[in-house]
Order: sequence, then structure tokens, then C-alpha cells
Amino acid sequence: MMLCLVLIGCGNEISTETQIQNIVWSGSIDENTELFDKFMKTRECLKETFPEAMLHEGYPNVNLVIAPIVCGDNLKAFGCTVFAIDTIEIMNSLKSTWVPSHENIHWLTGTRDELSPYFSCTIF
Repeated sequence: MMLCLVLIGCGNEISTETQIQNIVWSGSIDENTELFDKFMKTRECLKETFPEAMLHEGYPNVNLVIAPIVCGDNLKAFGCTVFAIDTIEIMNSLKSTWVPSHENIHWLTGTRDELSPYFSCTIF
């Protein structure tokens, strides 16, 4: 039996199996006006503030979930970036907060470092 693990935003490993059952919406970020607007504002801030940064091209997939997310060692995360499958997971109840922007920064920059100066571009 083969076990497949993926890298996530906090730098640990996790199976995606536990997250699938709680999804209430899934799609490309450009299919959701509210999430896409925050994504573009975050991207623009990163481009202006860190012109030397190599930003990921394209758009991530998004899973909006009901329950807190298992993200590495954090069993109750608000969001998680699953780099290996270009997906951001966000608690549905927090989609209008800072959480999507925070996860966008992980995805756009590829950083797993929560103390990175990139997070000054978090849109609240």
C-alpha cells in the first residue's frame, strides 16, 4: 500500500484525506469574486513592496471547509496552503477575514516562514 503525503504551508506533512469530507465549496480562486479580489490586492501589494520577489504565476485552487483544518502540527488551523497540489484551504466562516490573504501570501511566495516580511501585505 502506498501512502501519499503533501507539503503544506507550515512546512510539515499531512494527508489530504482528512480535509476532503468538510469541503463546502471548491474551485479556482478566480471563480469567487470576494476571494479573487483579496488575492489580487495581496498580489499587487507584494509586487509593489517586494519587487524582487518571485511570485507564483496563475491562480490557486481553493477549498472552503466547515471545520478547523488539520495543517501539519496545527490541528485547528484557520487556513492551510497545500503547495504540492496548488490548493489553499480556508475555513468558510473566515473567508471574509485576513485568512485568505495570509494563505495567498504563502502560495504566491512559496514561503513557509510565518515571520517573513511578506506577511506585511496581509489584507485585513
